Amino acid sequence: MNKEVLKYSTNKFNYIHVDKIESLPMVKLSDPYEFAKFVNESNAKYVCVYEPDPNNENDIGKFFITYNGIIYWIPRNNYNTVYDMIEGMNLGLEDGNDYYLYKEMGFKTLDDFYKFKESGFKSKADYYNGRKLGFLGSFKKLVDDGIAIENPLTEDYYITVYGKEGYQDEYHVSNDGDVYYLAMEKGFRNFEDFYDAMKKEFGEGALYYDALRRGFDDVLDYFDAIEGGFSNAEEYYSALEYGIRKKDSYTLFLKLKKIMKEYNLPTFEEAFLYDIIESLPGNSYITLDAIWDKLTNDERILLTPKEKLELIAKDESDNISLYQKWYSRKFNNKFELMEYILNNEYLMSLLKYDSENDMFIKRGYDPLSSKNKGRVSGILSKIKSIFKKG
Repeated sequence: MNKEVLKYSTNKFNYIHVDKIESLPMVKLSDPYEFAKFVNESNAKYVCVYEPDPNNENDIGKFFITYNGIIYWIPRNNYNTVYDMIEGMNLGLEDGNDYYLYKEMGFKTLDDFYKFKESGFKSKADYYNGRKLGFLGSFKKLVDDGIAIENPLTEDYYITVYGKEGYQDEYHVSNDGDVYYLAMEKGFRNFEDFYDAMKKEFGEGALYYDALRRGFDDVLDYFDAIEGGFSNAEEYYSALEYGIRKKDSYTLFLKLKKIMKEYNLPTFEEAFLYDIIESLPGNSYITLDAIWDKLTNDERILLTPKEKLELIAKDESDNISLYQKWYSRKFNNKFELMEYILNNEYLMSLLKYDSENDMFIKRGYDPLSSKNKGRVSGILSKIKSIFKKG
């Protein structure tokens, strides 16, 4: 009987499962073909299937029959039937678990199956999708390029990243499947994007794509900019040239710089004073203390808590300025401020000093205010044109 006939003859075998094998003489047959041949020639009605004792590592599963008081057997190797074993072994699959997984997944080639098995993917669909998105070989690429670092204690690899809140975190991976599922969970579109993000230490797809949209390559700069209220990298790096890390501070900086140029003022503090006075509503009042408080305690001119800590760490002296570097000062005290305002022709054109109540009153209309110069110029132009027509 040739092997093909022997293989198909095993389809007729009836199986019964047994929990225990009696102490009988045992003969191990060389392979499933010899076993099939012996079953057929002995006219056995049943093939017994023995499950190994899970508590005995030396115990193995068996297909067997008894004949003349002797047990004839072969190892099961996790196969359910002798037919499946022959078919699996012909495919090169020694273990039944691999055979059934191969059949279940429906792979076209054993090469794809072995790659799937080693890769850590959980399903055939995930495997093919991972291959489509570039994740086959992804683990090796991350390791070879020094992005995934081996942990000798856990025998896996970790990737250092920054998460949603800007705190450092670690991702652990051991194969392509791990990399794929991690990337999908974190919102990445493909391995190319995931690789670039891990290289730059962006731990979330949403963070990575938002950073790209805003023009950021550096993860720490991105978080610093977001914390400071900046909308894009160009704006952030422009502000950073002046040591500014908050959007509202940069907005104030640009505004005061314009006022400095317009009135030829040497310091930002003077420009801030002009802005404070010009911004007052007509007929309102303000005290010297209130002006001084704005000039010295406005959050937009002060260092952030983070900047204070950085400065303290670098400077051992006790004389540390609480002001941002760009904010040049003019006044050492309220007396100097008072003297400056009273002797400033422009500011006193906007204010009246009420000595009795010790306060400044904003005049109802500010003809010299930078906000009204355009209106005044427009009105004068209209008057001139009327006289010309007359």
